[in-house]
Parts: sequence; C-alpha cells; structure tokens
Amino acid sequence: MTNELRRVYAVCLLAAAWAAASSGCTNVSSTARRTGVVAVGSAAGAAAGYLVSDGGAGPTAVGAVAGGAITQLALGEDASVRQDGFDQGYVQGQSDAIKRQYFLRLALERKPADDAKAAGEPVYYLVPGPEVTADGRKLAPHQVAIRVVE
Repeated sequence: MTNELRRVYAVCLLAAAWAAASSGCTNVSSTARRTGVVAVGSAAGAAAGYLVSDGGAGPTAVGAVAGGAITQLALGEDASVRQDGFDQGYVQGQSDAIKRQYFLRLALERKPADDAKAAGEPVYYLVPGPEVTADGRKLAPHQVAIRVVE
C-alpha cells in the first residue's frame, strides 16, 4: 500500500469515527459522547504520528497521547457532570437540614421547662380526622395528631 493511499484511508476512517462519535444521539450520555470524541482525537493524533514518522511506533504513541490531550482540552469541562454533582449536593443538604430540624425539636421537647406548670412530657394522641370540610368537600379518611403535655 502506498503512502498516499494510507493517508486517504486514514482520513476516511477518522472522518467516519468523528461522525459516529459526535452525532446527536439523545440516548447517549454526554460523558459517553465525550469519550468517543476524545478517542477519535487520539486516533487522529496516532494517525498523524504514524504518517509523519512513516510507521514509527514511538511517534505514533506520542501522537495518540497528544491528540487525546488536545481534544480533552478543547472540549473543556462537562456541564452535565457538574450539574449532577450540584443536584446530589443540594439533595444531601436538604436532607441534613431536615435531620437538624428533627433533632432540634426532640431536644426542645426533652428540655425541662423552668415553668412549674409545664412539668409534664408531651404525648401525641391520634384521633380520626373530619371526613367533610366546612365547605362540603369530602376528604379521605385520615388521622390527626393532637399534642398534649401531661
């Protein structure tokens, strides 16, 4: 195979790989799409190193690493990964806030009051809730908790 034919063959393969990796598939995550694009960049670098050195293994490897690195730098940071991390942190923060509120309420209930009247402990009684509101709407059967300090 002549050098000119190799070059044409390499360019055609890279163009096909680039088209496949950067297509707008909605079922593929952005991370997987970026991985494909970086792989194509590595392949382009390897092909360039191979063609420049007439088949030398060292320049081919250096070209692959350089092509992948340059492609990764050109793509920049993945916005969807950053958003997923933000969403997970937000949910975890909300969970922590709810736990703190729960334990604060428990601490306030356990704290003895200085007032002589409130020497008891809170007890919750469940009673059946109303089935019809004042304006005539029907409600599903439910229970209402009543807090009583005994």
